[in-house]
Amino acid sequence: MSSEDAVWRQHTEVITCLIDNRTLVGIDEDAAALHRARESIPAPFPHVLYLLVTDDCNMQCRYCFMRGNEHSSPKHGNMSPATAANVLDYFVSSIQSGSFAEFSSEKQIIFYGGEPLMNMPVLQHVVDYCSVLIGKGELPDNIRFQLVTNGTLLNLKTAQFLKAEGVNVGISIDGDEIITDESRPLKSGGSAYASIVEAIDLCHNLDINVSASVTITPMGLKRKNALLEKMLELKVRSIGFNMLIGKASSQPETYNVEVSQFLLEAFDLFRSKGIYEDRIMRKARSFVEGNLYRFDCAASGANQIVAAPDGGVGICQGFTASREFFYGNVNAGVDYSVRKQVLDEWNCRTPILMDECTDCAALGLCGGGCPYNAYLNAGTIWAKDDRFCSHALETLNWLVWDLYGTTIKAHKT
Repeated sequence: MSSEDAVWRQHTEVITCLIDNRTLVGIDEDAAALHRARESIPAPFPHVLYLLVTDDCNMQCRYCFMRGNEHSSPKHGNMSPATAANVLDYFVSSIQSGSFAEFSSEKQIIFYGGEPLMNMPVLQHVVDYCSVLIGKGELPDNIRFQLVTNGTLLNLKTAQFLKAEGVNVGISIDGDEIITDESRPLKSGGSAYASIVEAIDLCHNLDINVSASVTITPMGLKRKNALLEKMLELKVRSIGFNMLIGKASSQPETYNVEVSQFLLEAFDLFRSKGIYEDRIMRKARSFVEGNLYRFDCAASGANQIVAAPDGGVGICQGFTASREFFYGNVNAGVDYSVRKQVLDEWNCRTPILMDECTDCAALGLCGGGCPYNAYLNAGTIWAKDDRFCSHALETLNWLVWDLYGTTIKAHKT
């Protein structure tokens, strides 16, 4: 009996369920679907604008990839109001080149850093100028603002402004006090934990849409129960988990597998509590709806613009220091020939076009992980992001069994 026959005999019911749900298809149909996917990659178009309103920060997070690169480029401090306006004008010119549907679809402006609340005047200026541009019809009226902050500088006045302008807030916190203090100390060396929790409470009190941004560290994995309990205690509406970025040699050998298993455990818990967990949910939605998940970030697909504090513009915030894959400056001029080369390359950076990924079972829901992390480890964005190989395969396995369990339960009722 062949190995295929053995698998069929052992899992006949499961395989039949997957075939009935169109999750499992024949080789020829699978090859045809891959061919169609390769032929139908959308052209690059920016829906996201990352505004690095400052590269300064009052914290010294041990895993910060922005801080990790600061030796390779001088600090630029705060973005000026004039530069911010020029960035928005450039964003306007970029989205007006698209179709009406592309122009009118939701756009996201993300305030990033450094710590963006260290440049609150420019954050306010951007929101005000966007209102002017919307009034003139140069920006669509469905702009969504997102602030990514460490929370330590959030006060009542600032929070009231964010509430009034509909700015969604993501606050970085990695777990309980022990986990957070181990990885996210203030520059002074003190603890930021109490002020982070106070910031989340302040957002709750003002009914601001607040989420937790959680980087999963080795300490977090060691104290995973405490991490999960803290997330439930914070009562946030959504959670976004981040895997460590950097050289694989700087992380424990077991990190990739452990973090993949933790993400699924956390997703299962939060799903039962009605809490949205972004990283697994994106893959789960793709799996359930039968849609190909081409890209795991907006840089892949060339759907975003990143603006540095000095007005430099590029494709990925990870390269802000080195300015690799940057193509000009809004204050001095954009090189559109270089821009086209960058956008064309990143538009194709998807596992469905990477030969070493073609035979992977998780190809349809992987998204390719982080090109910047691949670059750090292999010197090219076209290498695999090994963290996501483990993550995607573990997620696929979990989703298959979850679908099977749900289907069987539905049939019994």
